Amino acid sequence: MKKIVSLCLMVFLCLTWVLVGCSNDEAKQSESATENTPIVTTSEAPTPTPVPTVQNDKWDNLVVTVVDKVLHEANMDTYQLSDFVEFVINVQNDYDKEIRGVEGILTISDMFGKEIMSANLDITEESIPAGGSIQINDKGLDVNQFMDSHAKIRDTPFEDLIFTYEPTHILFTDGTSLE
Repeated sequence: MKKIVSLCLMVFLCLTWVLVGCSNDEAKQSESATENTPIVTTSEAPTPTPVPTVQNDKWDNLVVTVVDKVLHEANMDTYQLSDFVEFVINVQNDYDKEIRGVEGILTISDMFGKEIMSANLDITEESIPAGGSIQINDKGLDVNQFMDSHAKIRDTPFEDLIFTYEPTHILFTDGTSLE
């Protein structure tokens, strides 16, 4: 039993060392890349502006907006082993028919427009009535503490993040679709 515990501890320490080493290499590369970059400052704080969700004319009648970010911290009492970032999403259907489901890609960027991460986001919780909207509260990110992008999304205030949704497929309840 002691050998198994010792082996597990060694594996954990090795993985931690590798992950921390990778993070340090990324930081060194980032530091060397920014050493020769001029720094420009202004006296005004940037004002976050909404980024259009629509990427193409055929998607004009679908508006997907992330309206809030809620952090649920890890809680061992409820067996939630990691932090969870929940996104509150509004989906507006301006088509003349009901939507059964939407496939697409959610991109999260910092206030300067630099991409932090992208992920597939399918909206299939409930049908979206023609001319109506729904709110989704159960989409989010289980935070991996060893991934810089996850930590940045968790730690950055909502108003300093830019969310862009690019639909790739809409399925209507009548069986027709847009791709």
